[in-house]
Amino acid sequence: MNTERLAGHFELQGGHCARLGSPMYAALLARAAEELRSGGAVAGVLAPWADAPADDMVPLRFLGGLHRLVLERAAPRLALHYPSVGGTFSDVDAAWRELEATAVEHSDELARWMQSPPQTNEPGRAAVLAGGLRFATAARAGQRSARVCLVELGASAGLNLNVDRYRVTGAGAEWGPPGSAVGFESAWEGAPPPDADVQLVERRGYDLAPVDASSTEGRLLLTAYVWADQVERFERLRAALDIVAQHPVPVERASAADALDRVELQPGTTTVLWHSVFWQYVAPAEQERLTTRIAELGAQATPDAHFAHLSLEAGQDRAPGADHVVTLESWPEGERRVLGTARAHGVPVHWAPRALD
Repeated sequence: MNTERLAGHFELQGGHCARLGSPMYAALLARAAEELRSGGAVAGVLAPWADAPADDMVPLRFLGGLHRLVLERAAPRLALHYPSVGGTFSDVDAAWRELEATAVEHSDELARWMQSPPQTNEPGRAAVLAGGLRFATAARAGQRSARVCLVELGASAGLNLNVDRYRVTGAGAEWGPPGSAVGFESAWEGAPPPDADVQLVERRGYDLAPVDASSTEGRLLLTAYVWADQVERFERLRAALDIVAQHPVPVERASAADALDRVELQPGTTTVLWHSVFWQYVAPAEQERLTTRIAELGAQATPDAHFAHLSLEAGQDRAPGADHVVTLESWPEGERRVLGTARAHGVPVHWAPRALD
């Protein structure tokens, strides 16, 4: 069993959690790495994942499964340490003892849960999408309103497709209805996005395994992957789930490449293709298909049927802890720009547009 490799994955993710404001998960992942190296009880639970690559996100699958048990009230003693259900995380040793006991007791349930990749669908990324839509439609600024067909790949439950129902402020600018239950104050920094009037006339999501946000199972799945000490994100997700219950959005089951083959540009609109923290999970062959199809759609764009490719993805070097990069390609102008940077969870977004060679 290659425990050193797996322990390294846990250490690396623990560093990410520390930098992204989750001291609880940082501490638990560091302890898990120690236990893997020393052959503790958790090493046995995680043995089937010993050779998994980093992109399988085993640490997040593991913590998501444990959080699910807490949310289902199947691990009451562990729940005492989870702020998401009113507990307090203050004693790492005590929390680890309960975590270890829970993992061993529920090892079969954890194994089933961990077969599926994380489904975050983080609403915070809507702050990136909102500003990106303004940049993407700036070429239509002379018109009364920019009509947008929004297409999201890897849409999960489609929460970000309700971006126009969320409130975002910062950098002297604002987006969305005041009083929205999902709000991001001071979420924009740097040069504010253009003051464009964006009207979503169509929204379509695609995912290999769409999550039904109206179901108890779907809500539990998404909630379990929120880091348990980040209560603000926890409450924000609940609010986003309430909004999608009132305003359902279609998310079809399809591979990204197959989905993009169905997209056609419409006169009088800007079609915006959007994805976030998605590309790393796509196999190289499918990445090639997507790149080819994006170029085809760009070539089909006209002054009356614009096309834009907007994304929030890790930089090319994927340096640990580095912010993700917001990029935009627009047609028929043929412009390629870096718009700024943001955390993987979306906020805050620092806008600093520059041309991309």
